[in-house]
Amino acid sequence: GFMKIYNISDFTSSGKNLEVWNACKELIGNRNVGTNSVPEKIGIYQTREQFVVHEEELLIQENDTLDDIISPDKLIDSLPEDVILETYQEAHLPSMFQYDFKVCGFNRELLLKLNCEEKETKTIVAFKNEECVGFGTIKRSCQDIPLVSPLYADDPNVAEAMLKQLMLSYPLKKGFYMATLFHNKEANDMIKKIGCPPTYKLARLYRRKVPVIFSPEKVYGVFDVNLSPL
Repeated sequence: GFMKIYNISDFTSSGKNLEVWNACKELIGNRNVGTNSVPEKIGIYQTREQFVVHEEELLIQENDTLDDIISPDKLIDSLPEDVILETYQEAHLPSMFQYDFKVCGFNRELLLKLNCEEKETKTIVAFKNEECVGFGTIKRSCQDIPLVSPLYADDPNVAEAMLKQLMLSYPLKKGFYMATLFHNKEANDMIKKIGCPPTYKLARLYRRKVPVIFSPEKVYGVFDVNLSPL
C-alpha cells in the first residue's frame, strides 16, 4: 500500500487531517505501506508512525515550473546504431511489460496499459534487436503543463533522445514537470539542460523492507511519486 495526505490549512485546526490519516491506517492494518516525506520530517514518520525503513537510493527530486522557460532543443537526439524509437502501439505492450518488471520488480501490466492509453498522452518505446530497452510517456498534468512520467532506459543517451522527442512533439509547451531520482546524475543533467528548476525533495519510507529487486539506475523519470516506488 501507499499512504499520502495533503495538508489543507483550513482543516488543520479542526483535526480533519488527522482523522483522514488515522482512517487510512485502520484500512491498511498491518500490511507494509510506503509514504513520502520531506527530508526534515523523516524522524517524525519513523518515530510516531513506524515508517522505519528509509530507502535512501529512492530519494526523489521534483523538478517543475509553470513558466515558459523550457528549452528541449538543447537535448541530444543521437542514438546508438542498433537502437530505434517507435511511437507506442498496443503490440509493444508484452515487451514493455518485461522491461518494466526489470525496472520496478513487480507486475504493473494494467497500470502500464492505462498509462499509455490515457487521453492526451504520447508514449515512445526504444527497441534494440526487437527487445524493449526503454520507454517514456508525456501527458497533460492537472496543472495544465507537460508531465513526463515515466522515463526509463538502459542508456542515458536513449533516455535523453526520448525526452527530446516527447517534448518537441507534444502540443503543450508552457511549463514542465518531471520527477527524477536525486542520485541519478544523468537524469538531473538533462533537467538542467532544458532549464527546469529543481523544487522539492521527497524521501521514500516504508514500514518494512520491500522484498523486490529494482533497478533505479534505469529510472530517468519517476512513474508517479505518490503511487509507485519508481
